[in-house]
Amino acid sequence: MYTGYDDSGAYCQEASTELDDDAHLLLYSGRLGVVVDAAGLYGGSRNLLPRMGSTAALSASASARDVYDALPAVEANITFETTCTDGTAETYVLGTSEDQFVQIGLVRQGHAVTQIIVTALEWQDPTTGDTYGPCNSFVAEKDPDGTNCNGYANWPCPDDYPDCVGFVQGSSWGKCYTVCTDTSVPELWLEVSMWGDSIALQLAWDGNYSLSSDCSGAITLNISGDVPFSSTTALLNSSGGDVLAFVAGSGGAISIDDETPEYQVIVTSSSGTVYSRNATRDVFVEVPSTECLKDTIARVMPFWEEAIVPDLRVGKTVFVAAHGNSIRAILKFLEGISDEDITGLEIPTGTPLVYALDADLKPMPCELAVPPLRFGRYLGDAEAIKAAAEAVKNQTKVG
Repeated sequence: MYTGYDDSGAYCQEASTELDDDAHLLLYSGRLGVVVDAAGLYGGSRNLLPRMGSTAALSASASARDVYDALPAVEANITFETTCTDGTAETYVLGTSEDQFVQIGLVRQGHAVTQIIVTALEWQDPTTGDTYGPCNSFVAEKDPDGTNCNGYANWPCPDDYPDCVGFVQGSSWGKCYTVCTDTSVPELWLEVSMWGDSIALQLAWDGNYSLSSDCSGAITLNISGDVPFSSTTALLNSSGGDVLAFVAGSGGAISIDDETPEYQVIVTSSSGTVYSRNATRDVFVEVPSTECLKDTIARVMPFWEEAIVPDLRVGKTVFVAAHGNSIRAILKFLEGISDEDITGLEIPTGTPLVYALDADLKPMPCELAVPPLRFGRYLGDAEAIKAAAEAVKNQTKVG
């Protein structure tokens, strides 16, 4: 079960096999959930998103198994269709360029949004599995000079024949072959963004599909289930595009739209440069449900009075490590910050903030306090602290 940092400070813990031995990624916010099947594009039904929907009836202590079983089954059919004036038409389905699994990387996890990216995607013929584009008919040519290679820098292939094929350590040399370098098929990836009450599924591509002048194309995302959905984006001569499904949940029900009602969803990563997991196994990413500051204060201040104040009264120095919004609730109490100003106060991650209290546990003024703070002072370089606060602010920008 994945819940954040492990005890040694590493971000990704060992994946869990609590669900089953299939390569499933489960994202769960406490209200909504979605399952990404890393092997879902490998033959069969080609269903990358087998489960998605509301889990409002589950308790806060629900296990990954409970969440998985509670999510409604859906089918996500993603297709690329071309139609030409001579009456010919072809349909391709989403597949993977890997042997079996798509590649899944964690783009970011913050207190507002968790995002993953699914790469190694390509369009394939639904019957033969052949790849769309000129590389489908490409036949590699062997270096006529018979250059030996081992795939490493000490025995490289020439630039014209860069692919080393057939090297077996201690048994046989590899030989160098050409590779397909066609760029008419854009890079393709899927980004999944999870907020407390909504999910965005965005299939994006980074270039023009270079269709002939007598042909047109379109990419369609269909989701069948309790709430059916379909969205199509026509392929135009442009630098890229996307097709979007925005899933919102409230009171156990969901709605799906092809645009975001409150904020724009943007691709926050560069395709091909995200970090992939070492092995694709079950993973459980838990994102906090949406909570306003008023609710946070109501939850945090009883803990302040019952757990922190008694230690302060006997002269102890108390170290508080908590989520940014919980710290913000305490600062609003200590500093007397107004409702209007507190929402703009950014808490730099991992930066100590020190308060000196008098005998009545009232904060004492500090010349080193940075407005809107009057009593607390951060420990560390002022410019680094400012940059850290700005980084936290930018983390929640999604449009």
